[in-house]
Amino acid sequence: MGRTGSGSDIAIVGMSCRFPGASGVLDFWENLLGNADSVGPVPAERFDVDLYHSETASVPGKTVSRSGGFLAEPFAFDAPFFGISPLEARRMDPQQRLLLPVVWEALENAGIVPSTLAGSRTGVFIGQATSDYAVHGDIADHDLSEMTGSHLRAMTAGRISYALDLRGASVLLDTACSSSLVAVHSARQSLLLGRAIWSSPARSTSFCRPGTPSPTPRHRCSRPTAVASSAMRGPTVSCAARGSAPSS
Repeated sequence: MGRTGSGSDIAIVGMSCRFPGASGVLDFWENLLGNADSVGPVPAERFDVDLYHSETASVPGKTVSRSGGFLAEPFAFDAPFFGISPLEARRMDPQQRLLLPVVWEALENAGIVPSTLAGSRTGVFIGQATSDYAVHGDIADHDLSEMTGSHLRAMTAGRISYALDLRGASVLLDTACSSSLVAVHSARQSLLLGRAIWSSPARSTSFCRPGTPSPTPRHRCSRPTAVASSAMRGPTVSCAARGSAPSS
């Protein structure tokens, strides 16, 4: 990706992800090739779907869907590896806990030792549309640690920049369904304008509910074609490390 005659090229040099049914890029690629269905019933350990299910649409506090996209081990997080205390880790939005290792893996996938970026003009651009974790808990327990952990979404980008000591732009973007696309565009622009030497556009959550989630298990989700008729909510985390270099 680059501009004709600009004297600068942009390349995606590393990737990592967590998607429903895929713990990495290779898993996700295999799912695409096999047209795999990664949507399934709500796991019992998440919540009791019977308490929130309704056969009738538009019932307040209810959903017609019994299915969704779910990540495997969403709370698995090696807090000591990133120098984070157990208490702070519990108060962190799972999106932050997922992003840290995914960003680290993307850099390793690119052959970049993360510590070598410390102090550099590396930018972080995050697309995040929700912060559902913040609605849990007792208001009496709210303090600065919890606010930065789950209430202030801007901290998601800052968490990455702080953990890796990155000195470039640290930006969180929320444009609903297009959040990740706008984050990628902003990262690209930052590289083209010379504001960052590396850029990590990451998507921390998907959010798309144009109306009612699909109520039927076999027509709940489809690839973006004319047969798709509804949306299904599910979390995703992906990161691509991108760099710019003079054209040869």
